[in-house]
Amino acid sequence: MVTNTIIFTFLTLTIASCGPRTGIHEETSNEEPIENIVVEQISPIEKSEQNGRKIFKQNCSVCHDIATMKFTGPGLGGVLDRLPKPSEEYFIKYITNNDSLLKKDLYAKKLRIEYQDIDVNHDFNYLTASDKQDLIVYLKTWDRPIPQIIMSLTTANTR
Repeated sequence: MVTNTIIFTFLTLTIASCGPRTGIHEETSNEEPIENIVVEQISPIEKSEQNGRKIFKQNCSVCHDIATMKFTGPGLGGVLDRLPKPSEEYFIKYITNNDSLLKKDLYAKKLRIEYQDIDVNHDFNYLTASDKQDLIVYLKTWDRPIPQIIMSLTTANTR
């Protein structure tokens, strides 16, 4: 009987020690429980726009504004509405090799004259086809007249 009591006590203590740990040995953590973590997923369009923004900043922003303001070159806000149709194809041709367009295209010649014959060769052949499409996606997000919106807000605030 003593043996049964010892075995019963040993098993009880063993099982009890496997339970949850609470009290002074409890570990604290600043991490959120896994069920409260939200993983943000980026849509393919958002990824494309983000890459287009990066390409614009690295390659275009030195001479071009994303809205409609003129710098060294024209503002690119609404550019796809101003280009000859099909505008996306034309844009890709222009940024890839505008020298060939300048020889035969009236719109390209007009731009060269308007911007005082600044000799700029858009030679972005190193951009992948996907990069060029991402740049177009980014430009489409800015197809709205930002300066007019800003002007209307500032004049409304001064009244």
